[in-house]
Amino acid sequence: YCGARFAVATGSGTDALRLAMQVLGIGHGDSIVSVPNTFVATITPAVTLGATPLFVDIDPNTSNMDVDALANFLANQCEVAPNGDVRHLATDTRVAAIVPVHLYGRTAPIDKIQQLASHYNLPVIEDACQAHGATLPSSDSRAGTKGVIGGFSFYPGKNLGAFGDAGALITDDPDFAEKARMMRDHYSSERYVHEGARSWNSRLDVLQAEVLRLKLPKLDSWNQRRVEIADRYRQGLHDLPIKLPSPTGNMGHVYHLFVIELDDRDQLQQKLSDAGIATGLHYPVPIHLQPGFAYLGYKSGSFPNAEKSSRTLLSLPIWPHMTDSQIDYVIEQMAGV
Repeated sequence: YCGARFAVATGSGTDALRLAMQVLGIGHGDSIVSVPNTFVATITPAVTLGATPLFVDIDPNTSNMDVDALANFLANQCEVAPNGDVRHLATDTRVAAIVPVHLYGRTAPIDKIQQLASHYNLPVIEDACQAHGATLPSSDSRAGTKGVIGGFSFYPGKNLGAFGDAGALITDDPDFAEKARMMRDHYSSERYVHEGARSWNSRLDVLQAEVLRLKLPKLDSWNQRRVEIADRYRQGLHDLPIKLPSPTGNMGHVYHLFVIELDDRDQLQQKLSDAGIATGLHYPVPIHLQPGFAYLGYKSGSFPNAEKSSRTLLSLPIWPHMTDSQIDYVIEQMAGV
């Protein structure tokens, strides 16, 4: 479906990202570079492998990784060692990968990120867990195919969801694929022969695989309906003092979430709740300000765009079987914001 040569099914999207990092040899003494406004599962795989997460701020117009911030980070906070490794000066770690997130269903500027990564000889792992079927900018390529490995989650709420936890990684590298298959099954390609100790069980169960096999042919039509819903929201809400997600064309945004921005987010959320409309906050606490990541030493103000988004973004209801009357009801209840 994505055009990659290999797909390795896993027990969850978190496992897919952990396997992606592990097959690249990421571990103690290393670091990965990502963004602070994402679900924690983007970051925890690196931590469990002993690596240090580092962050760059987001583009406030897209909520995806800011390429200029990434360029400044690599140029001013890192140096290239004689052996070619990129080392982060403050933590004295080897920068082992860049991990952009295709957030909310919108593709990150992966071509520009890949250009920077290639300049520094760094691998890119795409977190495509919210971008099933999204196409990349100026391309028909799917999210997850530009980096060395792409990771997907098939949690039930995703655009392509199983009946429980499920995931997959995709790659064009046969060695990465084979290593990931072994690692997900106790590092074994032959029963009772285990070629490595850093392994666990992340096999996808057959029931979830069958659910996904039946759903996959419907993904494009479901994504198209999400785009139609997003367009209806934009038409109905354009006069309100809120910031709406801009259309991308070419399915560059498959609207896993429809996220608006406004200063008085909490008041609107309560108003919609009183009207029987559920909304979401993605994400109310950036990762660098989470209690569990206090050891990294980041403070409030470290990433102002990500921190502002945590206070101002609100996810409106969207799913492919949402009716026009349901959409219009949401729009009606937002009048007077």
